[in-house]
Amino acid sequence: MVVWFFLSFGWYGLLLWAPELMKKKGIQDESLYLSNFLVALSNLPGNLASAWLVEVIGRKWTLVASMGVACVSIILFLFVENTWQNVAALCLFNGLSVGGWNVLDVLSAEAFPTHIRSTAMGVLSAGGRLGVIFATVISGFLIDTHDSLVLVVNSFAILLACVGS
Repeated sequence: MVVWFFLSFGWYGLLLWAPELMKKKGIQDESLYLSNFLVALSNLPGNLASAWLVEVIGRKWTLVASMGVACVSIILFLFVENTWQNVAALCLFNGLSVGGWNVLDVLSAEAFPTHIRSTAMGVLSAGGRLGVIFATVISGFLIDTHDSLVLVVNSFAILLACVGS
C-alpha cells in the first residue's frame, strides 16, 4: 500500500502540475497535443525495457531501479528552459517510471491468492488514488509558494516508494 501511495503521489504530482510549473518559468507549450502524444509515446520504450529488465535482473530490482532512476530524472526539470526540453524531460521521466508501474502491478497481483486478488488490487488502487488526491492538493499549494519544492516533494515521494519496495 505504501509503494502504491507514494508512487502515485510522486508520479501524478509531477505530471499533473508540469504545465503549470513550466508556465511559472515563462515556458508556454505551443503544441500541447503533440507534447502529450510524445510523452505518452515514451511509454513504449519504457514498457519494452521493463519487460527485458524483468528477465535480466528480476522483478524486484526492476521495480527499484525504475523508481530510482525516475526519481533522479526529476532533477532535469530544474534545468528546463524551453518547451522541447520540458517535453524531453517528461518523456524521460515517463519512460523510466513506467517500468515501476508495470512491475508493481505484477508483484501486487501475485502477492494475493486468486480468490481475493481483485479485491486486494482494488484496495491497493484506492490507496494509490489517495496518493493522487494528496499530491494534487499539496503540489497545488506548493506551486504557489515555491515551484522547486514541488519537484523535491514529488521526487521524495517516489524515493519513498523506491525504498518501500
